[in-house]
Amino acid sequence: MKTRPTPKGRIVDPKALEEVRALLGTDSPQRDLLIEHLHKLQDRYGHLSAAHLAALAAEMRLSLAEVYEVATFYHHFDVVKEGEIAPPGLTVRICDSLACEMAGAQDLLKLAVVTVCDEQGAQSGHSARRPRSAQCFDNHPEL
Repeated sequence: MKTRPTPKGRIVDPKALEEVRALLGTDSPQRDLLIEHLHKLQDRYGHLSAAHLAALAAEMRLSLAEVYEVATFYHHFDVVKEGEIAPPGLTVRICDSLACEMAGAQDLLKLAVVTVCDEQGAQSGHSARRPRSAQCFDNHPEL
């Protein structure tokens, strides 16, 4: 029987684990605090990297699949896989629910895209901001 040179599954990056531990501090690693911990990572780094998700899963003793599933379910988390470029520092979210659509959300989204491109120049490929459509739940308590 052959033995694997490395363990099966994702290897936790020691630096990412150290950053996650420092960010969580004395907060409990209880599974019902997963979303709060994801928010802390998102707020601190501006996105959720694959390394941080793996480190958080290890620290909370959850499967990576469970952590990834929760992180990708919510539109306000920006999950960045290996090899992907992290999003710009500022994300402008514009609601595109039915009520907001009727109030001109698409026009606002187009204007935001044009404004970002004009400010940064068409050749840059990256901007300091990015417009994103999203659902706002503040105005729709039934959702």
